[in-house]
Amino acid sequence: MAAYLIFTRERILDRMELEVYWKKIRATFEGYPIKILAAYGQQEVLEGPPIEGVVIAEFPSIEIAKAWYKSPAYQEAAKHRFKGAVYNGVIVEGVPRRKFISHSRKRSLLIAKTYKGKSFLKDYENEYMHAYRNGYIEELRKILKSLKNNRIEVRKKQIIKLARKIKDKKLGNRYRKEITHAKENGYSAELVKLGKYKPNAKHSKQRTLEFAKEYRKEVKKLGTKARLYKGKRVGIPGKSFFQRHRAEYDHARRFGYLTDLNKILYP
Repeated sequence: MAAYLIFTRERILDRMELEVYWKKIRATFEGYPIKILAAYGQQEVLEGPPIEGVVIAEFPSIEIAKAWYKSPAYQEAAKHRFKGAVYNGVIVEGVPRRKFISHSRKRSLLIAKTYKGKSFLKDYENEYMHAYRNGYIEELRKILKSLKNNRIEVRKKQIIKLARKIKDKKLGNRYRKEITHAKENGYSAELVKLGKYKPNAKHSKQRTLEFAKEYRKEVKKLGTKARLYKGKRVGIPGKSFFQRHRAEYDHARRFGYLTDLNKILYP
């Protein structure tokens, strides 16, 4: 960790002795990685007694700074400084430097391939934004989508296996999470085939598609009037199909016939 040696000069006693010190000090730097950051530059005292000048030197560590200060070469030169002026000296350790993590396409994609969390954007915002700014966001999303599908497929196999093992005729409240997962990911029909789950009787594929056909006829009949006019809806009451028949739309999504529904709604 870097260390800083700071000298402040309060007053000059003998100018000639001080100039001898300045001539000799350069030779003491040999063999030491010293970096002079400030030397008698323009200054302004904000607090405390006035001073005549400031010198700040940077060293790789406190040990190296002490080794330079206690070296025979510097101590020989320092004798003239002691006679030439009154100084205050201190060595202070710097704060740890934060390690810079470079964001690259290779690194971001590698993190995505091994990601197991719920929100990549939340957990790795810098990597996601790097992908967005540098034009490989679709590749990143494709990897994340693939991982999500794999997790769904693994969970699906576990739930189907569980459904086959249990002795109960149906999956009750005890298996509510498993049923919800099946509904949300479109494989609840497989649980229906196994006789472990029975959907609400009022929702069926035939009923949903009939609603869609009626809705489409209504749109066709109204034609261009089915739009917003002067802040009010003209034409179909009850807004869109999704808003009028949300339960049926969700049923189509869960049981995998959403494509058939869309073909009727948007021929």
